[in-house]
Amino acid sequence: MAISDIALDEATLDEVKAVTGHEIGHYKLGHVWDGVFLTIVVVMASFFIADKAFNPVARLFGAREAIGDPTTVPVLLFLVGVIAMFTQPVSNTLSRMNETEADHYSYEMVNLPDGMASALVKTAEYRNPRPGTLEEWLFYTHPSVERRVRAAMEWKASHPES
Repeated sequence: MAISDIALDEATLDEVKAVTGHEIGHYKLGHVWDGVFLTIVVVMASFFIADKAFNPVARLFGAREAIGDPTTVPVLLFLVGVIAMFTQPVSNTLSRMNETEADHYSYEMVNLPDGMASALVKTAEYRNPRPGTLEEWLFYTHPSVERRVRAAMEWKASHPES
């Protein structure tokens, strides 16, 4: 669990509690193991695909068909880039799902949606709070600030007794 010193210096107590609840949620919900499993699957699949695709791609580039030859490293790097282009959006989607679950864990356990929303708004200084749908899907590991703040306020509205 990590909360930066900048966040601690500039955050209110409710913001720290809400963010801490979120981080504990990652632990309690098993997100670390999700990430480990996903990484293992992606790496294994990437090695398999790179191995099977190497010779045809090497021929396409006019390179030698020897995956162990140091002169074919550019071919291997090209393959890794292509594979990452396809796996990254899937990985990011799963990460965003985990972030949403951790947010909800914090709302349920800590009951400080205003603190979470306020902490999230502060992050808008260094990340786009409202990316386009495609940009968010391709590149973002966390839901947009706008989406997360809206979810916090919707949770608050649906739990008036809290």
